Amino acid sequence: MEIVGLLVLGFAGVVVGGSICGIIAVVRTHSMRIDLEQLQRKVHCLESRVWADPERKTSQQKEGAAETAAGSPPPISVQKEVPPVSAPVAGKDTPPLPPVPAASTPPASAQAAAPLSFEMRLGTRWIIWLGAAIFLGGVALALKYSYDNSMIGPNGRMVMGVLTGVIALFAGEYFERRKRVIPFQVFTGGGLAIFYLCIFFAFQIYHLTGSGFAMLLAVIVTVLAVSLSVLHNAMPIAMLAVLGGYLSPVFLSTGENAPWQLFSYVAVLNMVALGAGYFRRWRMLDLFCFAGTAFLYLGWYEKFYSYPGQVAPALIFITLFYMMFMIVPVLYSLVRGIPEGLQSLTLIMGNSLFWLFCYYSILFEAHREALGLVALMQALFVFLLYNLWTRRVKDPTPTAQSLLVISLSLLTLVIPLWLHFYAVPLAWAVEGVVLLWLSFRFRNRLARLGGVLALGLAVVGLLYYLPLHDVPFMPLFNTAFGAWAFVAAAIVCGAGVLHKKQEEEESHLILLTGGLALTALVLTCFLLTVETFQYWQLQDGQNWFVNASASLIVLWTVIPALLVYAVVLWQRTPLVWAAEGAYAFSLLVFLFCIGGMEKDTGTLMLNVFFLPRLIFLLALWQGIAVLKKEMPFDTRIAVRWLELAGYAYLALLSCIELIRWGKETEMLSSDMAVGMVSAVWAFQACALIWYGLITRNQLRRYAGFVLFAVTVGKTVFVDVFELEAVYRIVSWLGVGMLLVVASLLYQKYSVLLLAEDSIDTESPPKNRKGNPE
Repeated sequence: MEIVGLLVLGFAGVVVGGSICGIIAVVRTHSMRIDLEQLQRKVHCLESRVWADPERKTSQQKEGAAETAAGSPPPISVQKEVPPVSAPVAGKDTPPLPPVPAASTPPASAQAAAPLSFEMRLGTRWIIWLGAAIFLGGVALALKYSYDNSMIGPNGRMVMGVLTGVIALFAGEYFERRKRVIPFQVFTGGGLAIFYLCIFFAFQIYHLTGSGFAMLLAVIVTVLAVSLSVLHNAMPIAMLAVLGGYLSPVFLSTGENAPWQLFSYVAVLNMVALGAGYFRRWRMLDLFCFAGTAFLYLGWYEKFYSYPGQVAPALIFITLFYMMFMIVPVLYSLVRGIPEGLQSLTLIMGNSLFWLFCYYSILFEAHREALGLVALMQALFVFLLYNLWTRRVKDPTPTAQSLLVISLSLLTLVIPLWLHFYAVPLAWAVEGVVLLWLSFRFRNRLARLGGVLALGLAVVGLLYYLPLHDVPFMPLFNTAFGAWAFVAAAIVCGAGVLHKKQEEEESHLILLTGGLALTALVLTCFLLTVETFQYWQLQDGQNWFVNASASLIVLWTVIPALLVYAVVLWQRTPLVWAAEGAYAFSLLVFLFCIGGMEKDTGTLMLNVFFLPRLIFLLALWQGIAVLKKEMPFDTRIAVRWLELAGYAYLALLSCIELIRWGKETEMLSSDMAVGMVSAVWAFQACALIWYGLITRNQLRRYAGFVLFAVTVGKTVFVDVFELEAVYRIVSWLGVGMLLVVASLLYQKYSVLLLAEDSIDTESPPKNRKGNPE
């Protein structure tokens, strides 16, 4: 036992001493190796350029031809590996040998860079790795067989295993000195794997060591492996060492909860591995370390976090690992001023998402405000890294953009964690405006995008808290209306910031400005509509819809009118589109409110149902007339259809009003009211035809013809079967007389008024000086 103890202690001393010496040697020779590698890359690059230069080949061929013509034999370059070829005897009929340019043979670096064939990979790499794996399996089987048959004692088995590992390491060094990379990696990796295997058997199978001493031996082996990998620039050895280091706590586990020991071991292991990755810029090793750390943490959290008193170690080590894997991908660039690649970007994003999820799992339910503070600290820390990055690495890189995105995302996440209800969208709105201003202050498009997204989140936050009201309220002077109005005003401010800069920056800002302005307009219209409707809806009254529909009609008479006034004031084409859209939506509101006549609303036309809707239609036609003057002549198709829709709505409104009045008044019966509808429609159709004639507008005349057709159809197919004889006669006589009048007007004025008729021959709009545009 004493001999075995001395051997173990001696082995540990050799490993520790060798690791320390190796690390010192690596630190001293690291800068020299970097300079040497840079020089080698430059030489290889120059050789490749010379070999691939077609002008050099052409010049050499010309020189060879000139020498041949002069009588001197051309130079023939013969490689060492190619056997000499016997040249034929030159005679009269034998042409001279063509010159072989010296640059026709690729340099050794180009040949070495050529990809290996499948056969070469199979013979030089895969077979030897397969043999090493089978050999390790044989060692494990031999140890198990000797244990099952009591052939050799446990101490003897461990000594044999350690000696085998040492022999494998020496064999690896032998091949490394002879520049045989694959055998070196196989033997060295196999020796290290044997060491890990011996530690596992010594603790779990033979119980020769305690868990603490076994973990110490695992750390020593890992340090040795990492030192060898850095010393010989062999990342596969480092990957194997890290794998064994992360699997050691799993295989050497006693089933007890020891988070401080476990994560301290993981932290030390990470520092060693990440240090090697820093010196060699092995970003794949950094990703591997992150995956191993996440694997061990999730395993511990799933099994032991439910135990009492686990919050403190969980949070402490989460913070430690988060900072460790956030600093490592950018440290080399901050020190050297060199941008990083895709692997560093992947590690930064994955690290931020994973540890934020861990923070969320621990703190959200019981300590929501603390989670907000953690997110704020993370945002400030990442922003500090971004600031340092932009100072050290001048060129904009994806890594810098990722740091800024992470910082802004964390800052945005803090708001719903600390605030509640409408304070959340209000804070997002303020953040959006500030980011838009900062994007121009520092000329950063990513901040501009973040500002737009923050404003979008503010709108989503408002929609999340719908409906606006659940109980009766004071219109306009309430919390919900104030919050929505504030967000709409913030969006307008953001559009104003973009509008001031859109002439100095890219043209896409025009679309972005218009989009924000349109969003603010839609948000304001939605707010006013819902506020008006819900005010009457939540009142105590049976016929609330009558007042609600009338109020909505008035509201949507005013909104398009204001937009038309803005068109006249500012002469902007997007405002014309906004006005057209407002009129189209107002027609939908008109249809929605068409049923608001649930009680006696008074006399004919002078009532709360008919009068607001008639004023709405008159305002619609007036607004369309103004838009036609302000719009280009070839873009009036939308307003034409809006005008026709207004005529159709007037016919529908008159029909509903007459039928309603016929049911409520004693002056005439319901059948008489239905008959009067045909007369009113015929009169409207006649007026449309006359109006189309005097304005030379074919569309209006066609609308009159269509309305006459509808009127005739109602008279023939409805009035005949539904009305009494007297009312039927009156209906037919009235419609027929108006048709005759319309025909006479058409025949009398058509020759004069239709001389230059077209679809719409109204005069084009004039500018402010009175000249046609």
